[in-house]
Amino acid sequence: MTVSTPQLSPPTWQEEALPLPGPGTPVPAAPPPASAEPTTAMPAFLGADGKPLRPAKPATPRFADLVSFVQHYLAPATDTRLGGPVVWCPRWWEHPGAAMRLKALWHSWEVLRLQPGGTSTWWVQHYDPHMRALLDADRGPFYRCHKTHTPPQRLRTETPPPDWRSAPVLPPEGA
Repeated sequence: MTVSTPQLSPPTWQEEALPLPGPGTPVPAAPPPASAEPTTAMPAFLGADGKPLRPAKPATPRFADLVSFVQHYLAPATDTRLGGPVVWCPRWWEHPGAAMRLKALWHSWEVLRLQPGGTSTWWVQHYDPHMRALLDADRGPFYRCHKTHTPPQRLRTETPPPDWRSAPVLPPEGA
């Protein structure tokens, strides 16, 4: 099965400037124009005061989609030695658990990049724990992809009986 990735224009780097790789690397182009309303609903994060960390006006996401975020921000920003306890699969989108974590990283980055100190918070509280889980060669979603992509093994499930909600979930106290 051949999966093609969409050709996307990289975003313009502003607050989060990253050095681009050597000569011959294309310069990122501006993101496509966005509508007045954001196209992706971003999650609300709470600050230390318990109030939502939201910009005063809706912000246009810097990245048009998850693929753009991974290819043009996350991958270039992740400088790690692969092998041993660290593994990555270039076909990350075929691993649902990885794609969900990467989407959470993208959404949290889009919100926190607009907050004072937000990028530091993102690196420490979001990027570091998610990437530890993603790149873990023993237990992460890419654990079978050491040399080539290997499809993930999904948890097997069965449909519960109709009356399963009436069954006690926990044993009675004192049992």
